[in-house]
Amino acid sequence: MEDTLAWHYDSKGIFSVKTAFRVFCDDDNRNSKHDSAASSSRCGGETKKVWSMILTMQASSRLEHFLWRLAHNSLALRSNLKRRGVKVDDDRCIMCNRAGEDGGHLFLKCKCVKALWRSAGLEFVRKLMAECCTTMEVVEKMLTIDDELQLKTALLNQVREGEKRRLADEIAGFCGRQAAEINNLQRITAEDT
Repeated sequence: MEDTLAWHYDSKGIFSVKTAFRVFCDDDNRNSKHDSAASSSRCGGETKKVWSMILTMQASSRLEHFLWRLAHNSLALRSNLKRRGVKVDDDRCIMCNRAGEDGGHLFLKCKCVKALWRSAGLEFVRKLMAECCTTMEVVEKMLTIDDELQLKTALLNQVREGEKRRLADEIAGFCGRQAAEINNLQRITAEDT
């Protein structure tokens, strides 16, 4: 038999964000027991709640990973890179050129992104999330809205600009079609089982 890579924490040997999180929490719980820490661990109630909400969303693993990183403020945004000691030439927003690109600005407050939210018909969702104080709260708020809007909102946040800048209506339409397609596939799968 030929050698292959296998994730030994899964019975089929396949890596997933879900099993990696389980391994992380098990390790964290073991370490906290050894340290006799009275405080809650990193896999505490809020994190577990958001993670279970992400998993019940039944999205692609790529989207789950994005939401997890968004919730933990670990996306490769200029402000995060700078905070971690990475030399960043310019910390300006790639969309509107405003100084200080952070998640709040890039996903919710940038004038270009606001146009995208309006085009998608999700301005009220953007306003709800803009009131949140932490990225964990933003993701939690996103995951408590109506299922149809939830997927569209998550996809809208995940959109990346390529070399060619696309119009807000184009991106909103793409996200709406993709969300409808995913919802339709989930409905067909549920009917088959």
